[in-house]
Amino acid sequence: MTSILTNSAAMAALSTLRSINDGMETTQGRVSSGLRVETAADNAAYWSIATTMKSDNKALSTVQDALGLGAAKTDTAYTGLDNAIDVISEIKAKLVAAREPGVDKTKINKELTELKNQLVSTAQSASFSGENWLYNDTATAIGTKEMVGSFTRSASGSVSVGVLSFDASTSVLIDTKNSANGQLTKAVAVAQPNGATAATTANATYHLILAAGGTAPTGSTLIALTATTTDDNIEGMISAVDAMLTSLTDAAATGRLHGRPDGCDRQGRRPPRRCRHERGIDPPEGSADAAAARHPVAVDCQLQLGKHPVAVPLIGPGKPKAGGDDRQPPEAFQTAPRKGRGFAFYRSPGGAR
Repeated sequence: MTSILTNSAAMAALSTLRSINDGMETTQGRVSSGLRVETAADNAAYWSIATTMKSDNKALSTVQDALGLGAAKTDTAYTGLDNAIDVISEIKAKLVAAREPGVDKTKINKELTELKNQLVSTAQSASFSGENWLYNDTATAIGTKEMVGSFTRSASGSVSVGVLSFDASTSVLIDTKNSANGQLTKAVAVAQPNGATAATTANATYHLILAAGGTAPTGSTLIALTATTTDDNIEGMISAVDAMLTSLTDAAATGRLHGRPDGCDRQGRRPPRRCRHERGIDPPEGSADAAAARHPVAVDCQLQLGKHPVAVPLIGPGKPKAGGDDRQPPEAFQTAPRKGRGFAFYRSPGGAR
């Protein structure tokens, strides 16, 4: 009786079965994870690259959330400023109407009072996430606001976080503690006509709103109409309101940040190359790695390492790609399919299956 230990054919078959079983385990692991390089044992170099990219992707996801929060704050302030500009334009129109001889100025002043109350309500309601860039009722003045805007990894491997800055002091409409810090509560100096002469005076100052609990600016006159308000004073008020309107228009330029401040697409589409370089996905243009990064196989590797299963082209030496493209992939990716019993597995250049 022949023992299996001395039967060369049986030993060869057993060795083949063991090899097939090992190949099956490797293939099943890749199919279940969707990754060719799942652990450091598969490929230490590519595993380390993939781990770094996954970590950076989490940081970039946080940056995207921060950009959304910053955009929401900016949109809130911009909407409030836009509404305030419309209301102040109405105030300006009412003052021009009051310049007409024979009109009832007291009735126009009632309309001005309602418009002022609307401005106060707009400023108080322009709050998001506990921040209000239009209304300040604390002793601390509103200063520069910062929003996280980018996460960058340099060629040397160092990382940095970029921020978007905005001087919110220019957007404050009402300051109840220090009237000089509010666009509508501070004194505005204007030049207005002086009686029947052609001379003008530059020391006439006006403010539009006196905040509840606040103090009026020294030497300033509240913009309001009475039956005895002179035409010269009305023209001075019109000039002061126009200056406020100009300041608010400049401050409303924050609307440039409306939407996506980073300019990148959060959908499935690839972002512009400039943005991809800032995110650390692409190397800088003109660098030694730029051409290699644009290789079609290299792009597939980047996607695969980012946990996006893709098929790596199987192009062997001397076998040009369909369509006449004879570009060859790196040697590490040149694999030849070998048929087993009911399945297929791949043999690497080093011989491992």
